[in-house]
Amino acid sequence: MPYVKLSQTTSGATAVQIATKHYGKTVILKHFGSAHTKQELIELKSLAQAWLRPAGQMNLLTQPIDRQRFRTTSHQPYCFEQLVKAYYDKLSFNDLGSKLLFELVMMRLYEPCSKLRSIRLLADRFGRPAYAEETAYRLVKKLGAEGKGQNSAKTALLTKLRIAHERYYGSALAVLLYDVTTLYFESARGSDEYKVPGYSKDGKHKDPQILVGLLTNLQGFPLGYESFPGKTFEGHTLLTALNNWRRQFKSAKLRIVADAGMLSRLNCDNLVKAGYDFIVGARLHSLGDDLTGQLKAMVKRNGKIQEFTYGKWRLIVQYKTNRAKKDLHTIDKAIKKAQAIVDGKQTIKRRSKFVVIDEPSKTAKSLDEAAIAESKALVGLKGYITNLGPEKVKAEGLIAQYHELWHVERSFRMSKSDLKARPIFHHLEENIKGHLCIVVMALAIAKLLEKDSGVSVQKIVDQLANVLSYQQQDTETNETWWQHPELDKLNLPAHLLEILKPLMPGD
Repeated sequence: MPYVKLSQTTSGATAVQIATKHYGKTVILKHFGSAHTKQELIELKSLAQAWLRPAGQMNLLTQPIDRQRFRTTSHQPYCFEQLVKAYYDKLSFNDLGSKLLFELVMMRLYEPCSKLRSIRLLADRFGRPAYAEETAYRLVKKLGAEGKGQNSAKTALLTKLRIAHERYYGSALAVLLYDVTTLYFESARGSDEYKVPGYSKDGKHKDPQILVGLLTNLQGFPLGYESFPGKTFEGHTLLTALNNWRRQFKSAKLRIVADAGMLSRLNCDNLVKAGYDFIVGARLHSLGDDLTGQLKAMVKRNGKIQEFTYGKWRLIVQYKTNRAKKDLHTIDKAIKKAQAIVDGKQTIKRRSKFVVIDEPSKTAKSLDEAAIAESKALVGLKGYITNLGPEKVKAEGLIAQYHELWHVERSFRMSKSDLKARPIFHHLEENIKGHLCIVVMALAIAKLLEKDSGVSVQKIVDQLANVLSYQQQDTETNETWWQHPELDKLNLPAHLLEILKPLMPGD
């Protein structure tokens, strides 16, 4: 609920604002000014309170209400629902499942939480019927079931996503970005062959987890996804994800961009055998003594690019001064941590590359000065390995394409934070895969919304989740009707307002 927020400024004045809470975080909706006297404070508070409804919501209704005769019987964020529905239909998701599927995807954007809480919120805030818990879980299980051919919900979803890319991104699919993350569980059932502890990117090394691989276009719009048992090495996921995706779609030769976690000679060979071009990050410490020596001898000038040969592939290395500063900062932190381990002030949770371990006793012995010197000699360097010759793509263009990986990384961050794909509360494999299907659908809506509006989806949700439509009742005639907000008063991009206007019914 929006409220009047008073806070002290650095100058000693009192700022008067309208704020709301979103996941425990204060979001400022409007700033009215800063008061330096009691009279100014009274005037600014009056303005702020006039901006709010008597019930505590934003004053956006198209008509004033006679409170003596009319009463509010219910309210809901109708604008938010209609905007999500417009994009749900735009992606042709409406034939993937029942109305409940749309509602669970909508809730993943509105307030991501467990399926049980989602159906409660649908009843409390959207006036939906009280769905049985079993109904929601049956739907999730059906989404995750492995069907044959087009009978699989995942297969149908990927077809929709591929069509959406061609329709809304205006180019043939030529490049796929790929990355992997881990999702952990809060499940009483513990581990099994699918959800099992492994190296966790969330630092939850003792908790059951799965790996999720995500394929996107250059803008981070999802085109495919795969899940793997939690102890799978991430480098072993790339070919599986690509082959599964390719069985469904026939494409011209694709270029795959992936980070250094996917780099291995076997992966590179298999990618070429399968007909892919590739650009992958290089682990410069693992290229062999000869190449490492050449890299150390590189001229360290900002932006300097040099090419080498790595087996039968092309290795491009670039030096950046900003990267060097960041690398040195990271190394200094690792040295301090290693020294704390050597001094016995910190226990060894995972092997540190800067600590020499006494193997018989498994205790820290000393700092590994050689490893520290090796790391410092390569600061500021970033390498890229590709099978593309210079006639196909120049070094600068190749580096630029690799840096588009931030889009898929951001899609993962959006999934894990904004859409709260983690922790997972399901324990059956089919239900887990159904949950991922819902998350990917919500991610696709969010990415397309951002593309069209130029605004982050979280900003859109923060505003529209607090703009309510009210059902009014005439206490004399018992007639009821809905009052909706004036859309022009919403701080939304013009494109989104144009989508909403025809969807809002008359009062």
